[in-house]
Amino acid sequence: MTLQSGQTIFLPRCCDDLLLRYVNDKQQCQLSAGYQKKAFNIERFFGEFFRPHEFVAFRKLQFLATTNFNLAKVSNNFVISGAIAMNFVSRSPSGSTLSIFSYMGLTDKIVSWLFSVGYQSFRSITSKELLCEEISILARGIAQGETPTLQDRTWEFYCQGINSVDEEYLVTVSACIDSPVADILRLQPSTREMNIITAYNAYSLFPLAAIGTGTSYAVRPHSPPHSQQAIRQYLTVKPHLLLGAKESLSIDGPYTILNYHTFRDSFSRIIPLQGNRDASFDAVALTSFSISYAAKSLMFNFITCRATAGKLTYCLSPSLSADID
Repeated sequence: MTLQSGQTIFLPRCCDDLLLRYVNDKQQCQLSAGYQKKAFNIERFFGEFFRPHEFVAFRKLQFLATTNFNLAKVSNNFVISGAIAMNFVSRSPSGSTLSIFSYMGLTDKIVSWLFSVGYQSFRSITSKELLCEEISILARGIAQGETPTLQDRTWEFYCQGINSVDEEYLVTVSACIDSPVADILRLQPSTREMNIITAYNAYSLFPLAAIGTGTSYAVRPHSPPHSQQAIRQYLTVKPHLLLGAKESLSIDGPYTILNYHTFRDSFSRIIPLQGNRDASFDAVALTSFSISYAAKSLMFNFITCRATAGKLTYCLSPSLSADID
């Protein structure tokens, strides 16, 4: 059989088994690392949004670190989510929209940088200075207790593609009231889109849904869960009642099925970026939450807690938050 240059052949599964049988653990790790590096090339994935030198500057901006408890530099100032994060996890084309979720204090720096690399605003305010002033006014309002909608604290920018010059590429920057992760857990519409790209890793809470081989469920808006104390009191009053199927699966009742989860548990997937396998520098890795399941939807239950030192806000499951308090 003659192969043409660049032609790909697919070997049967038995060949994979034979290959792995005769390589040692170190060689298997090298094979796995090589695959990860090629399959999840973050620079190539964002190639239509940024030129190579612009991408380096974008990653440096994302790597801006915040001191957490004076122990380590933790990256969580802004993250990438939405359809583009799902496409990265599923190894699909990037699409034309990049969604950034940022702490309010970093939003003006991201906006200024986008202007500097040629992006233009979709709003009537096209001046960088005026747009940054609008962000400052919004930040002061939030500090005074205002809670603007996601639409009111999201700015859109567009630019021609690096290679596809006839197509416009969109970057949205959302300023978050509590934290980027909190907004994503509250506002993403389905489990398929629960994916996050940080400076260190890409995380997928529901990897099978993200790649299309598992069922995706709708996500209900976050609301305070019923306390365990209220459930105990109810059972004390009516101890003879047994839970029916409808009651136990109701997302609005006191009998929701609560599960403790993190971005690093056995149900999630972590994709290291640029060969980095240490997630300890990611504030996202310290996030935890409970999930209330219904028949066809679910809801994330968590409480936001600000670190006593530093400026980060963490999402913690209600039980863990109570233990810390």
